[in-house]
Amino acid sequence: MSLDTPPSTSKGRRTAKYVIWAAIGLLVLLIVTNSGGSDEPSNTTVAAPLTTPVTTMRTTTTMATTTTIRLPGIGDPVRDGNFEFIVHSVSQPATPPDTFEEPVGTWVQVELSVTNIKNDQQSFFSTNQTLVVNGAEYVAAFTLDSMFDINPGLSTTVTLLFDVPPAVLQAQSVQVELHDSAFSGGVEFPPWAGHSVYAAV
Repeated sequence: MSLDTPPSTSKGRRTAKYVIWAAIGLLVLLIVTNSGGSDEPSNTTVAAPLTTPVTTMRTTTTMATTTTIRLPGIGDPVRDGNFEFIVHSVSQPATPPDTFEEPVGTWVQVELSVTNIKNDQQSFFSTNQTLVVNGAEYVAAFTLDSMFDINPGLSTTVTLLFDVPPAVLQAQSVQVELHDSAFSGGVEFPPWAGHSVYAAV
C-alpha cells in the first residue's frame, strides 16, 4: 500500500514572494512620481501686501505782499558818512543871492541843515553837492559858505545855489544828491514828481 505525497508548496511560495515585491516596487514608483519636481509653473498665488505706499507732498505757498516804502523828502533826515542832512526847501530865490558869480541860466536854491553825527571834525564843501534834474547833474556854485568845518554834535544851516537852464524850473524829475566828502557814496532825495523845482513839497 502506497502513501500519497502532499503536493509541494515551494513553487507557490516563490510566486507569492514575487507578487509582493512587484507590488512594493510599483508603490515606490508611484510615490516617487508624485513627489518629483514639475516643469510647469506652480499654481500657488502669493497675496500682495496690504500696505499702501505713502507719498509725502510739500506745498509752499508764497503770500503776495505789497510793501510801501516811504522815500525821504523835505524835512526828513538822511545820512552820508559823518553828516546828517535835512533839506528844508528847494526854490527859486526871490532876490539875487550873495555870490561871487552871476548865473548863466538861473539860480535854484536849496536850504538844508548839516549835522556832524560822528566823533571827529568834518569839513563840508558845497561843491560836493549836486542837483540832478531829468538825469543832468548840476554842481553847487562856490559861495561865501561853500567850505567850513563842523565839530562833532554840531549843526549848521547851509544854502546851496545851482546854476541851471530856465527850463529846468518846470522839470518833473528833481533830486538833491548830498555827500559828506568828494569820495562818499552820497544820499539822494527822490524826485518830486508833479512839482516844479521851486514848488517842492
